[in-house]
Amino acid sequence: MNKATKRVQMEMPEAAFERLAWLKEKTEAASYAGNLTRLELLV
Repeated sequence: MNKATKRVQMEMPEAAFERLAWLKEKTEAASYAGNLTRLELLV
């Protein structure tokens, strides 16, 4: 079976984890905004 994603586990300092959470939030927000723009163009 060939999966497109792989799950990994690692230990990180708290500051790195907080930065990762911040980046995830910003990425998801940008992705959501991009999807809204594409939907608006379809209407």
